[in-house]
Amino acid sequence: MRIYLFKTFAFFLLYSGILTLTVLAVFPALVFGNPIRTLASTFEDWRSPCAQPETQQLPDFLQSITPTVQPLPQILRELIVHMKETKEKIEELKHNYTQVRVKQGDCENNLDAAYLRLDGFPTTPSFKGSLRMFEERNLTDILLTDYHKLSVVMIFLEQVRWDEDVYENDQFLPILNDIFRRLKSILCVLTNALTSQNAQVTEFANRSHSMGQRYRTMSRADNHDRDYIIMRQSLKLFSNMILKYVALKDFLDDPNSA
Repeated sequence: MRIYLFKTFAFFLLYSGILTLTVLAVFPALVFGNPIRTLASTFEDWRSPCAQPETQQLPDFLQSITPTVQPLPQILRELIVHMKETKEKIEELKHNYTQVRVKQGDCENNLDAAYLRLDGFPTTPSFKGSLRMFEERNLTDILLTDYHKLSVVMIFLEQVRWDEDVYENDQFLPILNDIFRRLKSILCVLTNALTSQNAQVTEFANRSHSMGQRYRTMSRADNHDRDYIIMRQSLKLFSNMILKYVALKDFLDDPNSA
């Protein structure tokens, strides 16, 4: 009888422990939603931008990511709207940084200098006009290049979100998450545009190759400067892309207007 009671008590303790661990594991996700992934994460959001959050952890062949093909000018109009909204959010965050994180004098004397940029962050070539672009490169190449550039922007922003979560008490995490989601939506629209051209992304940006380790292990003060520069360069990149895709849309609507 004593042995039976002991076994029953031991089973109860084991079951209670498993239940407690399960509750502790599930509770943060229920209360706080999807947590910021750690540096050890291997998931790359830019690989499946059209996947819904609840399907992101599924294998590719189980994800509902097949877009409905629309006319390209309509896709570009949607792309332009997303880009303008994202640019506004980035501009808002950049302004917040100047109010809280970096000194205005530092921006004017150093951080806003054209020569100061982060290695690996996408460059912003001058816009040459839609007809000139089509003469030098085909549309698929333009879409693939911009998909890669915005994927790299997501990689840099991903690190900013991680550091915000760890060092800054999540002060600007809501707007960073918003910008990250908007970037992902833009990549989804670019995926639709590529689908309309019977093309797809086959080579994705690599997290470790795109952003150097030295940008991930800096001091808190240097992180502030880094984040400001990321927003400054992102604004320039989006301004260029908006100008480019407006011209491309107008050109596709009326090729004779170029």
